[in-house]
Amino acid sequence: MMKKALWLFLILWCANSFAADYFVPNDEGNQLKHSPYKLVLFFSNQCPHCVRFAPVIKYFMDNEGWEVEALSLNEGTLPEFPNATFATQSMIDSAYLGNPVVYPALFVANKRTKTLYPVAYGEMGYQDLKERLAVISEKITIYERGLQR
Repeated sequence: MMKKALWLFLILWCANSFAADYFVPNDEGNQLKHSPYKLVLFFSNQCPHCVRFAPVIKYFMDNEGWEVEALSLNEGTLPEFPNATFATQSMIDSAYLGNPVVYPALFVANKRTKTLYPVAYGEMGYQDLKERLAVISEKITIYERGLQR
């Protein structure tokens, strides 16, 4: 019994210490590249909003240090994301949770837990995206720290 309690304590202690700083801010409060988070973009190359939003995401990725996983809903790619993969039904179900599939759709994904947090449905500008991610990053950090307690 004592061994089990000790192992449980060690596992919880390690998990909490790894979870201490999810988002490591840089001078402007943005997430850095070594974070366990990435952006996930669902798009269709036939969608004009997706075509306009893709350069914003690419610029954001290049300038703010976010990793982006681009998932095509129609097997096509965009110039900014030529290596996009096809979104499987399982991926769509995980992201949209039975709600109507709209795009472009942008999520923050925890790479460790595979949890998705919605950021935007539809296109937005660079500054709006930057501000929204700053707010969402803080909320995700607070939420996930609460789960570790």
